[in-house]
Amino acid sequence: MKIWFISDTHNRHRELTVPNVDLVIHCGDESTHGNAWMNEPEARPFFEWYSELDVATKVFVPGNHSTAME
Repeated sequence: MKIWFISDTHNRHRELTVPNVDLVIHCGDESTHGNAWMNEPEARPFFEWYSELDVATKVFVPGNHSTAME
């Protein structure tokens, strides 16, 4: 099993080259702002990108900048 472990992408997720893996784990801080009303517009594009990844299994662990999930 190949695992891609990433975190702290802070709105730069589209700059990543997605490898051929079976599992991706993103451990928080997908956006820059910790303030929920600023975080939500940044988090949406990340989660759209994340959901469209051609990876069989995805896990997301919220970080301190993942306040929109609350």
